Amino acid sequence: MELTFYLKAEQSDSQGRLMIHGRICWQSQKVRFSTGEKVLPKDFKNERVKASLAHATHINQTLGTYRSELETFFYRHQNDPTQTELTTKAVQAEINRIRVELFQKKSKPALLQPVHIEPTAPTLQEFAPQYIAEMKADRSPSWGNTLNTIMRQLEVFRPGLEWSTLTINTLNQFKVYLQEEKDLSDNTIHTYISLFRGMCEYAERSGIVVPRDIFWVETRMGEVIRPSLEAGDEQKILNATLHQNQKVKQVHANLLEMVRWYFILSCHTGLRRSDQWQYLNPRIEHIENTPCLMALQQKTGNRVAIPLSETAYYLLRNPVTDRKPPLCEPYNQSLRLIGRQAKLNQLVTVGSFYKGKLLADAIPLYDAMSSHMARHTFATRMTAGGINTFTLKELMGHKSLNSTQRYQTVSNPDIVKHTLEAWAKQGKR
Repeated sequence: MELTFYLKAEQSDSQGRLMIHGRICWQSQKVRFSTGEKVLPKDFKNERVKASLAHATHINQTLGTYRSELETFFYRHQNDPTQTELTTKAVQAEINRIRVELFQKKSKPALLQPVHIEPTAPTLQEFAPQYIAEMKADRSPSWGNTLNTIMRQLEVFRPGLEWSTLTINTLNQFKVYLQEEKDLSDNTIHTYISLFRGMCEYAERSGIVVPRDIFWVETRMGEVIRPSLEAGDEQKILNATLHQNQKVKQVHANLLEMVRWYFILSCHTGLRRSDQWQYLNPRIEHIENTPCLMALQQKTGNRVAIPLSETAYYLLRNPVTDRKPPLCEPYNQSLRLIGRQAKLNQLVTVGSFYKGKLLADAIPLYDAMSSHMARHTFATRMTAGGINTFTLKELMGHKSLNSTQRYQTVSNPDIVKHTLEAWAKQGKR
């Protein structure tokens, strides 16, 4: 059983507070519930409320009670040989018991009269094969194959995505994911988004409630905001004890170790996933008394000397595998499991722009992890260290400076520092 507390972004009150929800996952089943507590996003970190908040103790105790009671419930069920498979209905009943007995909250009244229950609308992943089956007579075989590919990539990009969460921001992030992780051209991404939008239009005509956002998404690429790893996050990944996840049996512990090794190395070298095979038999030369990885950049064909940090040099000298990096899907699936096991639970911002307006969501860091995050982390660190754009372009293996400049951001302390320096040079303040 895995219990996660998170903020539900679409349920803010007049003060900007968000409802804290819980999500329980076990044996491919899932139950979501509201804790009844609200908090400002800035006061919620690592599934806890900051101690400085007036009601922090009460809220944290509430979350702790839910966690301890549910863990006890699952433990008793798993160790009772007379029990059958645990159902979502039983878990919901236990949550209701906790509300009533421990928090004195009213239980939802039982229905006294039988009522007609409308059939549940198919989920996003359930609807796609139905849609393909209904439309394939009028479409080419490649149409169905492409749509299946889109849905598979969407599930890898954001597992468990639902109709209600198909926002402009999510789909903008998905477009960049396709470009960076799958190395798709703008024309291919245009086709993917057009096909996906067509499926959603059909779903709406079939009576499924689809957010209007999907019909406004532009097929062209746009600027997005994504997180990078902090030094502390990287250390958590290095220190984590990795183990196989029972829900995703194809991701075994050896695969997790291998992906961690490749990922951390790329955080220190900036190599693409498709170039990471060079870590297996690295060509290392000493330049200016510094060990450098002589890396062949896929996009430019140039061989670039990448100075190695102590961490990168140690990892290259102590490989954990002799196999090339896995394909995109198992790689990113493994990364998210690594992030969970490293407890990278803090909320981070993922954002994009629509008609000049910033759209942003807060998600756990582990949900934002992908192989390209390593390159983004490397570029962010180099920029913060003052590296010039032309040097970073060579290290990243970009053909144009425009690609490099997307990675460069300026921190607030640097903004203040450089602004004050500019005023000082003019004798003003």
